[in-house]
Amino acid sequence: MKKVKLFICVFAGICFVGGMFVYKLPAWFLGVLTSKYTDNRLLTREETGTFWSGSALLVASDKDNKRNIPLKRIDWQVKLGFKQFIVLNVKNSGNQLATISLQKDGVHVDALSTMLSMEQLVGFANNLSTLGLFGDVSLTGNQIILSKTNKGQINVNLDSVGSAMSPLNPLGSYTVTFNLANSQLDVQSTGGSILEVSGSGNAKSLSLTATVKPDNQDQLLQFMTMMGVPQGNGSYLLKVF
Repeated sequence: MKKVKLFICVFAGICFVGGMFVYKLPAWFLGVLTSKYTDNRLLTREETGTFWSGSALLVASDKDNKRNIPLKRIDWQVKLGFKQFIVLNVKNSGNQLATISLQKDGVHVDALSTMLSMEQLVGFANNLSTLGLFGDVSLTGNQIILSKTNKGQINVNLDSVGSAMSPLNPLGSYTVTFNLANSQLDVQSTGGSILEVSGSGNAKSLSLTATVKPDNQDQLLQFMTMMGVPQGNGSYLLKVF
């Protein structure tokens, strides 16, 4: 009988200590999971709070994992569920940024919506860093699954893009689609762009074909020669990264 009571006391003590550890799980543990499910492309820094309710600086790593680019300060609340084992509501300055859930087939990301600066985006493309690019950058995504086989896509809208080196601004608006299943990047111009670009690549290499509207070719000749390699058909080859 004494052994049974002793066992119960020890078991209860272990459960209590384990429960307190889980309850006080530090915020950096979320960063460990973030890094794992994004292949070290997203990291957290300057974490505060706990795994269940915390805050951190979200950081992106470039294609060579050599440079970290600060993105946003995020806040989160974690809840437990059944089908969705863990549900994570992520916000930035009180605005909903994404809903993330851990399910049996991987990590689901829904209602992804945020704004970035052009400076942050150019951080992933060193070849464009000297052009003084500016414009509005919005990022959206839905029904994204991160697992051994990723699914879904991330859409980036670049509106009213211009350059401090160009005599004409804005140059245009563009869409970038990142397919998570095969890591393919597709870039297209939207209607009305002075500088029309198109091309495909991947997370490690992206080159674009650029064409200037006939009425603006003389004004942008010097700028385009500096930015890309002239081609025989009048277009320019732009090496983004």
